[in-house]
Amino acid sequence: MKKIAIIIFAVAILGAVFYFSSDYFRFAPPNPLSPEEILARQEAELKKFREESLANPLTEEELREQDEELEKLREESQANPLSQEEMDRQEEELKKLRLQNN
Repeated sequence: MKKIAIIIFAVAILGAVFYFSSDYFRFAPPNPLSPEEILARQEAELKKFREESLANPLTEEELREQDEELEKLREESQANPLSQEEMDRQEEELKKLRLQNN
């Protein structure tokens, strides 16, 4: 009985120490980014990717490989049809990618 009381008391003491010390030991980053900072970083990253794609345009062979891959995906999608929403979303993504490469 005495051992159980000591264990309960020790756990209560440890719990109190952790509870009151949590103000001093934060597990989150010290300065979380604001939504504006996150957006600015994402825009900078996107700009970097666009500059890289302009500096290294696709060759005819790479374009042909992408077209072949697209044709394979079309055949797969005919075998396993998608919902109209999913098809519209994928078409928009494809248009965006083509605009980025041009």
